[in-house]
Amino acid sequence: MEEPTVAGARSPAPEPGRRDQSRGHPRFFFTSADLTALRGRARTTHAATWAELQAYCKEHAGDTPPALLPGETYDERGIYLEREFLARITNFSLAYAVGGDERFLVAAKRWLLALTRMPEWAGACGNRADVGLYAGFGEIALVVGYDWLYSSLTPDEHAEIVRKLAEVARGIYEATYDGEWWTGSYWHHDLIIPVAGLGVASLVLGGEAPEVARWLERAAAETETVLDRVGDDGAWHEGVAPWAIGTMTMLIFLDALERETGRAFWSSPWLRATADYRLYAWLPPDNVVNFDDSHISGSYLHLTRDCAPILYRLASQYRDPHAQWLADLDAAHKSNPDSIAWRFLWRDATLQAEGPQKLPVSQLFPNQDLLISRAGWERADPVLAFTCGTTIGRRGLQFAVNKDGSYNVGANVGASHTHADELSFMVYAAGDYLISPPGYGLRDADEENCILVDGLGPRRYERVPEPLTGPGQITSLSLTPGLDMVTGEAAACYPRALGVTQATRRLVFAKPDTILLSDTLATTGKHAVQWRFHAGPGVSVAPEGDGSFEFRGRHASLRFRILAPRDLSITVERDGRREWLRVEWPQPTRAAELRVAMHIEES
Repeated sequence: MEEPTVAGARSPAPEPGRRDQSRGHPRFFFTSADLTALRGRARTTHAATWAELQAYCKEHAGDTPPALLPGETYDERGIYLEREFLARITNFSLAYAVGGDERFLVAAKRWLLALTRMPEWAGACGNRADVGLYAGFGEIALVVGYDWLYSSLTPDEHAEIVRKLAEVARGIYEATYDGEWWTGSYWHHDLIIPVAGLGVASLVLGGEAPEVARWLERAAAETETVLDRVGDDGAWHEGVAPWAIGTMTMLIFLDALERETGRAFWSSPWLRATADYRLYAWLPPDNVVNFDDSHISGSYLHLTRDCAPILYRLASQYRDPHAQWLADLDAAHKSNPDSIAWRFLWRDATLQAEGPQKLPVSQLFPNQDLLISRAGWERADPVLAFTCGTTIGRRGLQFAVNKDGSYNVGANVGASHTHADELSFMVYAAGDYLISPPGYGLRDADEENCILVDGLGPRRYERVPEPLTGPGQITSLSLTPGLDMVTGEAAACYPRALGVTQATRRLVFAKPDTILLSDTLATTGKHAVQWRFHAGPGVSVAPEGDGSFEFRGRHASLRFRILAPRDLSITVERDGRREWLRVEWPQPTRAAELRVAMHIEES
């Protein structure tokens, strides 16, 4: 079925900060001229998504917004604003703009004006306290409502919304220079969200305030800095889940920026590569490589409980059929009412989806020193993933230390969702995380599949008050259809007092089912040495009669056998969340080695 064409998507526009009053509204994500095509979509190629939107709006049309954001903390209030206000304003406004149902106009205005008149979140911005997550989400919500409902708002309502947008934007703008915990943290999604809000608000305000040109330029410059400092491999150091919310809000700003000003960021190497990061991190049927602060679903907050709109926008921009395929898959697996409007707007039905089966099965993301190696793309095909990079990546490490030798506070904060996981690895097969990272919030090395020295592993910034002077890194790599080999070195990532001179891990993946591990550790003094190998959710660990151990999941199992040395202390540990093998060198030592063979089988 032919996709109705949306006109004017990439036409030149006025320079930043100078709004063209003659162009009218809506215009930031679609124009009035596009409405005929959007209505055609609703009847044809996007009928299922449109039906989903209609069902949501009918269910929630009678909902009443609170007078103040509920919750005691920054996160509680911000998440409520995102979940309730942003979702309702976006969905009701699009449903009315395209479908014309007056019930949805009434509901959209109810929530839009309640947010506009709510003193609490704007007051916080005026005081420059907690300017961040919910300020960004709130600005996006106000912009969507103002733009898509413009002709149905009174002049007084226009003025109210403009005043609120300016008040909040001013607070965000000031916070990008000083005063917020996320200020200068270009590696943190909590910087991206308010910057995106500042950017879209500035586009709406245009000539309404004399300082708006500076605000818009600041939002664009901050976004450009993010894209520069995260490297060019498309990977995200906080993990797949935080990648989603940061990338989604960034794309909202960049889409509106290009439409309004003609300024485009699509030549960014990171943006061009990032759909591949999400594709290779996909684990069938619906999970992800969950290094750093990632849930196994890859979901984060509510707007990005699915990643479909992100991948649709990237697929459309770069004509990427594999991103389109994964977007369709994620939308089918995850029913997310918060993303309906963006899925409807950003999915280009003229782009034919194509699965990844013809792509290389393994991929290195060099800035993060992250390898994802798979036996194939089907559900039963085992996946080995290995991470060895510094917490904010090779490019970020260049900014970790200031010229005076002190550590960069922004880099410190930017690492707050990363894990101390250099040399860690995971094994996944048939839906089971047989050997797994800990997932969201458990960030220290003793939760990872790492080498511990006196109970300590690779350090995170805030754990030891010393800047990193060298990265963990992959030092050798060989990828072939049947055999992948990777070696990582992480000595520089351990606390200096431990005197670690070598921390090397070598993994050999003889596809489809055998993995060999070889570790070498050297220190200047004698220390206790320990390894941990953690099972994932629902996976048990038990000794076998032949001296091996079985990591048994629901659909697959892994036989773990230590080849050398023979005199190690090995115990199975449990803490109510998961199980793991604890392997200890028999006495303090300056040098230790470990050789392990792992074999994967379907249960």
